[in-house]
Amino acid sequence: MIRRPSLLVALALLATPVGEAVPLRADRTLSLHRAGTTALRLPAAPWSSLHRIALGATTAHAPAVLPDGTLAVLLDAPPRVAFVDSRGDSVRTVPLPARATRTASVGADGRLLVTLGRAVHTLAPDGTARALAELNDHPDASPWVRADGSSVVLTTPNDRTVQLATLTPRGDLATAVMLPGQQYTASAHALLDDALLVATSTRVIRIDRDDRITSVPSPGVVTTITARRAGFAMTVAGALLFADASGVVRARHALPGDAVWTVTLPDDRVVALCRIANAPSRVVYATPAALHESAALLPPDASAGLVDATGALLVPSRRGEVVALDGDGAERWRLSIHDTLRGDVVALPRGGVALATAGDDLLVLDDVP
Repeated sequence: MIRRPSLLVALALLATPVGEAVPLRADRTLSLHRAGTTALRLPAAPWSSLHRIALGATTAHAPAVLPDGTLAVLLDAPPRVAFVDSRGDSVRTVPLPARATRTASVGADGRLLVTLGRAVHTLAPDGTARALAELNDHPDASPWVRADGSSVVLTTPNDRTVQLATLTPRGDLATAVMLPGQQYTASAHALLDDALLVATSTRVIRIDRDDRITSVPSPGVVTTITARRAGFAMTVAGALLFADASGVVRARHALPGDAVWTVTLPDDRVVALCRIANAPSRVVYATPAALHESAALLPPDASAGLVDATGALLVPSRRGEVVALDGDGAERWRLSIHDTLRGDVVALPRGGVALATAGDDLLVLDDVP
């Protein structure tokens, strides 16, 4: 364990009218997927079937999974959303008035939440759309949905501030406040059951379910963040840091490269996927006391993946390689899809995963003939 006095940061309440100061905590289970957590168990061998579903538009994004198993995929050209039934037998597209953000969320009522321009909309499978709230700038991602059905959306109206907007379960705008710090990155957040951790260029901020906001100074430009049982972990350039429940950095480990994804495993270890210039990507497993580097060599363009209930990882790459790792980091299997992938991989309720291509297809990997 390493202690650095320069990183021991005191809790500071933001000057906002939303509540009293409370300690930074990260003591709830991490929600791994914005569109809903699906129990995934990686098979011992690669899935036997690859289903290619043509969507009829270019630039598809990662699908969201609706409660009935329907997949909703946002399309860019022309702006549309494609609804694919749970078996992949039927595709129905609904036109959108503007290009949506790259990701979609599923609201408490089972409808799709998308951001079009500066407004958050809810979209039913039959195509019925309703504008919920107008924001002061274009959101960088779709809303994060909390366990109680309310949601949070972040925008960066200028290069110095971040705006937080919260919506009620009905979709009404509840609060809109400005947070300090410059633009956050899409990977520098962790959604908890009752709170959202967001890292900006200067602060690590916690937004509780009742919209109380607390923060601590960040130890550098945070690139990823993940919640743990008693604190959280975050990455800065070339390093993985472990913070306690008050936001005090208690341990630091050097990384073999720059982290592009971190996730907390069921046993509370933290995994960091690191990209290394002109070399294969590597995965490291860490606790505050120790760090272990996996011997597996991953594609240089490896990206954020999935974790199953045993701690096994599924890591895709943009060029179409998908690698499964055991909980100790040993390679279990890999397969080549021979296509360019776009966006995150999504677990399916019936088993298997779905991925979008950079063209106009949705790919489903499973063991269904």
